[in-house]
Amino acid sequence: MDRNILFLAKFSELSNLKKLKNGNMYFSNAENFRKIEEEQFIRGQGDKYDGMFNIFTVSAKFIPNKSTDNEYVVNNIPFSIDFEGNKNKAVFCIMAGTKENCIEYEGKNHYKIKFNKEQSNLIKNHFRNADSVLIIKNPLAFIENIHTNIKNHICDNKVFYYKNNRLTDKFINFIFQTNFNNIGKREMSINQNNVHRFLLCKDEFFKLQQEYRFILYDTFIDEPRTFFINPIDDCEIYTLDDFFAGIEVNMK
Repeated sequence: MDRNILFLAKFSELSNLKKLKNGNMYFSNAENFRKIEEEQFIRGQGDKYDGMFNIFTVSAKFIPNKSTDNEYVVNNIPFSIDFEGNKNKAVFCIMAGTKENCIEYEGKNHYKIKFNKEQSNLIKNHFRNADSVLIIKNPLAFIENIHTNIKNHICDNKVFYYKNNRLTDKFINFIFQTNFNNIGKREMSINQNNVHRFLLCKDEFFKLQQEYRFILYDTFIDEPRTFFINPIDDCEIYTLDDFFAGIEVNMK
C-alpha cells in the first residue's frame, strides 16, 4: 500500500455505507460507469471512457493485423481503444486520503480532516446521491481484509491520472510491458494479463477524487454484485455536512 495513504473515504447514501461497514462490498463495472455519463450526463461518478485507452494523437499509423496492403495515417484526432472484457470486470472504488486533506496534526495519529472548498464542491457534484461518508481509519487492515476474504484474483492500486494529450514515460511504465529489441529500440506491449491496468487510469479531470480501486480482473459481471468481507473495524460514518465542516480522527 502507498505509504502516503492516511485514510479511505467512501461517499454514498447512508444505507449503502452501513452495508459496507458490515462487510458487504458493492462492486460495479466500467460499463455501468460509462452509462452514468452517457445516459445520465453525470461526469464524475460516471466516465464514458472508463477502462479505455483515451488519447489525443498528433500523428499515428494504423496497420491492419492480418493485412499489409493498407496503412492508415491519422493526424490531430482524439481516439479511444477499448479492450475485450474490461468493461465487465468487477470494480470497487474508494477515495484514498492523505495528510494533504488535513489541516491540523494534533499529536501522534490524531488529525483533523478538512477538504478545501474546491474539492468539497467537486465531491458534492460528482456524487450527487451521497448524503454520508464512511471513513476507514486503518487502510492497510481494510485492504488485507479484502484479500483474505475475496478469493478472486485482485489488483488494487491508486488510480493514475493523466492528460490524454500526453503519452509520458510515467504513464507508459505504469501501463505497458516494455523491452528493448536488438537494435536498442524500446517496444511497448499489452496483453490479457495486464490490460486491466487501464481500469486504473483516468483523465486528470477526475484527479481530485483521489480514487483507489480494487479490480477482480478475472471476474466478469453484467450487473453490480456484492462480495463479502469481514465487518470493517476502525471506521466511522459521518453526514456530508459534518464531514466537510471538518472532523477530528484518531488514525490507526
